[in-house]
Amino acid sequence: MRMPAPADPAAAPATTTTKTTDTATTISAQPKPTADKYVRMFAATGKRFHQAFDSEKSIYTMAGTDITIARCSQHCSTFETCLGIFYWISKAGTPKCRGLTEIAGNGVSTSIEGHQSYARLFETAEEPAAEAPTAPTAQASMEPSKSDEAPTAPTAPTTQASTEPSKSDVFNGFALVFGPDSKRMFSTAKKSAQKAFRLTKVTLDECAAACRASAACIAFSWWGDANSVCKGLKSDGNSKGKKATAPTYSYVIDARKGRFGID
Repeated sequence: MRMPAPADPAAAPATTTTKTTDTATTISAQPKPTADKYVRMFAATGKRFHQAFDSEKSIYTMAGTDITIARCSQHCSTFETCLGIFYWISKAGTPKCRGLTEIAGNGVSTSIEGHQSYARLFETAEEPAAEAPTAPTAQASMEPSKSDEAPTAPTAPTTQASTEPSKSDVFNGFALVFGPDSKRMFSTAKKSAQKAFRLTKVTLDECAAACRASAACIAFSWWGDANSVCKGLKSDGNSKGKKATAPTYSYVIDARKGRFGID
């Protein structure tokens, strides 16, 4: 991603306005390091989060010549309720950034200079994936007499991973239920009552990030056609799904993958 130019050491330190229950307080912006990752949204369409200037959805605002996307994202990660950031250049030429508590939606068009919208990928979502291969490895080392069986222990996660269309961290916590070869999708994919959101002209990664950021989304379907439609779903429907009319990727959160026969 393109990052703003390095800060001028002689420039005044940036300030951050953080909300409290009664008033807004200005503090020095010194975010702690974080391992959270962020994915850019609407890069192809030039849109922005429609909540970017909604004061009710903003948890802090940073402004200053030394404000960067990296610094803003680090500060976002210090708040459990911060789901993403919006970065832009003010009319006066000052870099600004806001931490947002809500980012779901199709975005809105904007002509604001230098704007970029990022969804936060929480570090905790990676933990189950890291623990998965540990058990079979330890068990194999305890049973040297069954050396013929040892190589089969990690086979399942390796095979399942090969069906994934992307290795991005944004997919941690999701399981692929219906791929394009199955010619099926969630039975709720076309039902407006079960729609959490609908996005167009977004990548599969952006679709997954939008579902992760929406409290109502438990599954999503993505059509990689000319419009690249993404639908976040509040219900994953029945376990058999329905016939898909176009190549579709359908994912569900890990907590519900068992009902589709996925280990």
